[in-house]
Amino acid sequence: MKKTFISVLIVFNTLCSIFAQEKNTDSSVLMSPYLGQQPPGETPIKFALGLVSTKMNTDFSSCFSPNGKEFYFTRRKPEGANQLLFTEMVNNKWTEPEIVSFVKNYDASEANISPDGKYIFFGSRELDTSNSTVWFSERRDLGWGEPKRLLEGMMYATLSLKNKLYYTDKSGGSISNAVLMSARFEAGALSDIKEVSIGNESGIGRAHPFISPDESYLIFDQMGELFVTFLENDGAWSPSKKLNPEINTSSYEFAPQVSPDGKYLFFTRDDNIYWVSAKIIEDLKP
Repeated sequence: MKKTFISVLIVFNTLCSIFAQEKNTDSSVLMSPYLGQQPPGETPIKFALGLVSTKMNTDFSSCFSPNGKEFYFTRRKPEGANQLLFTEMVNNKWTEPEIVSFVKNYDASEANISPDGKYIFFGSRELDTSNSTVWFSERRDLGWGEPKRLLEGMMYATLSLKNKLYYTDKSGGSISNAVLMSARFEAGALSDIKEVSIGNESGIGRAHPFISPDESYLIFDQMGELFVTFLENDGAWSPSKKLNPEINTSSYEFAPQVSPDGKYLFFTRDDNIYWVSAKIIEDLKP
């Protein structure tokens, strides 16, 4: 009888612990940075379990605004379209995630915000009848402006403080043929478009770049693994290094993003968003 009681008590405590973890993601208690989450160490953990990373949906590709008070991520419900969601801190409390205003009726995904907070880039295939490509909106006094399209065949764009846009060129038709490109972005126009050359490596299959604001490093995924390359003194990109086994597992990892304060790396794994200390990037610097 005593052993049975102890076993029941253990199960009860375990269930309470799980419930508490889910409960802690409720927006009513999210009154601190990073949606009130306990920061991770050098082992990745799911971000905002139950609120952002959910069991029934595919949640992926996230970013914070430069001031840390807005968080954007993509959600795809079972057999549904991609939805671009966001939550923001209002009166020191995070709001419930909702679809961003400028794409309420369209498929949209994979947002990135410029380091100065002026532009948001995202992918969509239904803002008109065009194929999937990258769009951008400019920050207005009362929110984001009407989206405008960039080049066809683009997927996933990220901008540096130097107005250098890095993006995935998927005009080859599949992610296995994708290459990383760069261009100068000014007032919605692109110039000086060229392929990103990293060491002496083949560039096929690279996607979802994240450029650090100062362009000192570039993170990307290649066939489900995350890599980083560093800008050398001569202006060339160093041979890439694979992130450690804590990051690159047997699962498919993609869509890296570093928080505006440079402290945490966010990425997608197994239909959920994970985060980990960005120290793992510093450890790989030459």
